[in-house]
Amino acid sequence: MEAYTLNNTMSSPPMLFRARFRSNYEARLCYEIQSSGHNLDEFYERQRIPYVVPARTAQYLPDLMSRDGRLVIEIKGRFRDVAERQKYLDFQRSNPEIEVRFVIQRAGVPIYKKSKTTQEAWLTKHGFKVAIGTIPKDWVAELTR
Repeated sequence: MEAYTLNNTMSSPPMLFRARFRSNYEARLCYEIQSSGHNLDEFYERQRIPYVVPARTAQYLPDLMSRDGRLVIEIKGRFRDVAERQKYLDFQRSNPEIEVRFVIQRAGVPIYKKSKTTQEAWLTKHGFKVAIGTIPKDWVAELTR
């Protein structure tokens, strides 16, 4: 198969044409197609095609875990980012037999800067039990059984 080479005599695409593309290289090659008489709209980014991102196995090291492994208590000052919150949702979905509870340092801390949603509201919304400031005695009793 013979390699196709760019027509080096072609002028560079106009600025308004280039604004539509993610790179100058992409713009230049698409401009060449359009300049050769083809309607670029028939070809360029005309349809999103779904694909599956392969699942990956991850590991989670909980702060506290009961002897029987059915209760996990996570001690949080704050959530670092959306990926961390997603980790707990994924863990909960993957391990429905394990109950995850959270002890958060302070009430009213937003899940991220300028968010109106607090950590405790987010946790409660997603079905997690929450304590603020200290581990409740009944949780400690369940943990140490």
